[in-house]
Amino acid sequence: MGNDFIQEALKEAKRSLLLNEVPVGAVIVKDNKIIARAHNLRETLQEVTAHAEILAIKEACTVIGSWRLTGCEMYVTLEPCPMCAGAILQSRISKLHIGMFDPSVGACGSVINLIQNDDLNHWTKINWLYNEECGNILTDFFKSKRYVKEKINMEQNINIEIMDKLTKVCLCKAIPRATIKKAIQNGATNVEEVQKATGAGSGGCKGNRCTPKIEELLKSLLEK
Repeated sequence: MGNDFIQEALKEAKRSLLLNEVPVGAVIVKDNKIIARAHNLRETLQEVTAHAEILAIKEACTVIGSWRLTGCEMYVTLEPCPMCAGAILQSRISKLHIGMFDPSVGACGSVINLIQNDDLNHWTKINWLYNEECGNILTDFFKSKRYVKEKINMEQNINIEIMDKLTKVCLCKAIPRATIKKAIQNGATNVEEVQKATGAGSGGCKGNRCTPKIEELLKSLLEK
C-alpha cells in the first residue's frame, strides 16, 4: 500500500514538471486514504512557502478541521527542507515516508535532522523509501535545465560574435551596433531578415559597399 501512496506523490511531482517547477509531490494519508495532495508551486505562485509539503499540510488541516494531524502520514518524493520539516513537526504528523534524500538542504537526516531531534518537543517516525523514480525525475529535470542554460549561453556567444564581426566589416559604419543587436534579439535568423532589419542592401550601407561581405559573414555564422 505504501508503494501506491508514493506513486501518487510522484503523480503530483509530474504535475510540477508541466509548470516548469522543481518536481516534488506530496500526499497525506489517514486511515489508508489520501486526504490531501499537492505539488511544488513556488515559481507559479511566486510564494516561498508554496512547497508541496506545506500546501498538502494546509489542505489536510482544512479537511480534518484541525491543525493537529495526529495519526496522519505524509509521503513525499524528496526529503523536506528545514521549512517543511518544521511544518511537519508542528502539525504533529505521525510518520514521514521519504522517496529520496536531499544532500543539499535535507532536514530529515541528510544535512540536519529536525524531525528526530531530542531537543525538540515532538518526534516523527521516518521511513526512507529510496525510490529510484523519485531520484530520476529530479535528476532529469536539472539536466534539462542545465542543457537549456548552456544552449542559451552558446546562442548568446554566437550573437556576440556576429555583432562584433558585422561591425568590423561594415566599412562605411552606417549600420549602428545597437541596430544589429536589436535585429538578432528580435529573432532575425537569416541573411534576409538581418538585412531587412538593419537596412543593409537598401541604402543602410552607403553605396551598398558592405552588403556582399555581410551576406558572406551571415551565411557562415547563421547557417552552421
